[in-house]
Amino acid sequence: MRRELADAQAALNDFQSRTGTLDVAVQNKALLDQSIALDASIQQLLVQRADIASRFTTEHPVYESLQRQIGQFQSEKARLLSRLSQLPDTQQGLFRLNRDVEVTNQTYANLLDQAQQLNIARASAIGNARVIDSADVNMDSPAWPKPLLVVAGGTLLGAMFMVAFVLLRQMFRRGVEDPADIELLGLPVYASIPFSAKGHQIATRPRHFRRDTQRLLALRAPTDLAMEALRTLRTSLHFTRLEMKNNMLMIAAPSPGVGKTFVCANLAVTIAQAGQTVLLIDADMRRGTLHHAIGVRSEGGLSELISGQIDLEQALRKVPGTENMTFISRGLIPPNPSELLMHPRFGSMLEELAKLYDVVIIDTPPVLAVTDAAVIGHHVGTCLMVVRWGHNQQREIAMAKQRLEQNGVEVRGAIFNAVQKRGSGQYTYSYYDYQPLRNPSAAR
Repeated sequence: MRRELADAQAALNDFQSRTGTLDVAVQNKALLDQSIALDASIQQLLVQRADIASRFTTEHPVYESLQRQIGQFQSEKARLLSRLSQLPDTQQGLFRLNRDVEVTNQTYANLLDQAQQLNIARASAIGNARVIDSADVNMDSPAWPKPLLVVAGGTLLGAMFMVAFVLLRQMFRRGVEDPADIELLGLPVYASIPFSAKGHQIATRPRHFRRDTQRLLALRAPTDLAMEALRTLRTSLHFTRLEMKNNMLMIAAPSPGVGKTFVCANLAVTIAQAGQTVLLIDADMRRGTLHHAIGVRSEGGLSELISGQIDLEQALRKVPGTENMTFISRGLIPPNPSELLMHPRFGSMLEELAKLYDVVIIDTPPVLAVTDAAVIGHHVGTCLMVVRWGHNQQREIAMAKQRLEQNGVEVRGAIFNAVQKRGSGQYTYSYYDYQPLRNPSAAR
């Protein structure tokens, strides 16, 4: 618009210098003012129409109203131009050039005014965030953190977490998994028996099987790794019994469920298979299950023998599958098992049986549950304790050992039962699978 204004002024000056005219006549001044006013109004209406067209369609009432006003002003301008056409050519040219200069000047002035208004509006625009109040910070005495309070609270919280961690660890702690933990209690490990899947399958067979079916791993799977470990135990006991006062061996355990019955039954079979005569006695008259492993009934056993209801010949039973092994079951469950074991008849019976057999193995109740094992321990020459891998805790084993020793029973050692692998390279007295070749000719 500034360039158009300069061009209009230059054209006016050139026309005036060329024609020698200085200004529009007075009588034509009114026509010039009307023409300028009409052009200025038309320019303003065009600007408004452009603004309305950016927001509404051409059918909008406001747009149509502006269009009608522009048409009216253009009609009046056409009538005014027809009147001007009657003037001489020189006056028409001067009139036209003056009109162009004035209209362009007013339009330029209006644009400058709008630009100034927009600049003012942009400069005065402010955000919606305001500072309500400045923070009052005391760097010398902060409200938080308080060093003493934080240290005291952290110490107390740490102590609580430490105690909770120890208690949880003790609660979820598994039993011993390394023979070294047992030997720290002063109990040498005589043998470490690996877990036998076959033995577990035989012992947990469904109840609909016949009760007189044997469940001895030594007869069902003599090449099992657990049986190799029991043969190692048999060798160790052979040399240990030479130093003992008699040939009676008691197998004890800290708690139920450690496999004590499994060890007693299969150890007796391995000793019998070595050519020695063996007597196996189920002295657990409360919950003894040795008769299930042997495949006989529990009636007519130790409880009736001590109470005098049957004689020794009726209580002794041969074990099928072995020539040198005899078995005495627990008998009917009496109301006073401990009193029966303390009866003098029990001690004299053991002395008589010890003369008839090379080895007498006695299966006893758990040490920490009842006192029966301590009573039986006074009559035997060797006492071994069965400890189950991952089941018995070190404190539990120590308490069982202490209880027997307080009653004058010396625990010679431990049998680590049901040992399992924990990971690569972690073996606890494990045994390698070294079975005979099924086809000897293939090795030639």
